[in-house]
Amino acid sequence: GCELSDKGQKQGIYQYGYDGEDFISLDQKTLSWIAVNVRAQETKRRWEDEPLITHSRNHCLENNCIELLQKCIMYGKDSLLRKEPPVAKVTRRIQYKSLASLICRVYGFYPKEVNVTWRKDGEVWKENTSWAGVLPNSDGTYHTWLSIEVDPEEKWDHYRCYVEHAGLLEPLIVAWEEPGERKEGRRGYDLNLSKPVP
Repeated sequence: GCELSDKGQKQGIYQYGYDGEDFISLDQKTLSWIAVNVRAQETKRRWEDEPLITHSRNHCLENNCIELLQKCIMYGKDSLLRKEPPVAKVTRRIQYKSLASLICRVYGFYPKEVNVTWRKDGEVWKENTSWAGVLPNSDGTYHTWLSIEVDPEEKWDHYRCYVEHAGLLEPLIVAWEEPGERKEGRRGYDLNLSKPVP
């Protein structure tokens, strides 16, 4: 396989596996083979005794692979370079009388890279947070969530979910809103009620 960075830097990976494990790979800088285990030593010796094998594999990585990758990028540019901005909602879940969670659900975004943080009174708050990682949706977009444990007696208006993504011009900021306080364009859910808050 090969990679092409935004700055035009090329990198190739020529790697073989055997029986579900790494076996041997090409070091492009030294044009030598790296045997991952004892069984690969014989293959390494034979291939390095035939320099044409190494040079042809390297040529394939530096030229053929890059050309094919550039064509794929050119033909798939519209879908690869698209930007779908995320949608975010904050839900709450009361687990015990002494423990509640605010959950920031972020979905429908592309590309995959996203930064989601909780802030308390404007400061990034990492304490007592859990993150699900970024997962794919069936439509080619992604979703994730970030939760924070809070004291149910505390005023929750101190907490904001900040979402930063390439599809947004500025961070998306979402807060939990008590029933009856909903502002236009935002929706909060109370998981105890299992229905949208009007």
